Amino acid sequence: MAGRSGPLAENYPFAMTPQPASFAGLCEHCRYARVVPTPRAAFLLCERSKSDSAFERYPRLPVRSCPGFERGGKEEAPAGESPDRGDESD
Repeated sequence: MAGRSGPLAENYPFAMTPQPASFAGLCEHCRYARVVPTPRAAFLLCERSKSDSAFERYPRLPVRSCPGFERGGKEEAPAGESPDRGDESD
């Protein structure tokens, strides 16, 4: 699909307005992010919200910083590297 790449792109089988590859920010590569498709749109669910109320169930995107971020899925951090928490300022 044009305009999308990364692990979440596979979960968008239906037509949507193309977004930049980093439309979800850190969630795009987080092990706790899950796509929830509906007939009209798709939402990103933060699985951490199920066990910790400090995390929003459906965070406003793009997420630029998150203390619960853990790289996961197909693009896991190499062994021995600490996960990027997104705390660095731009």
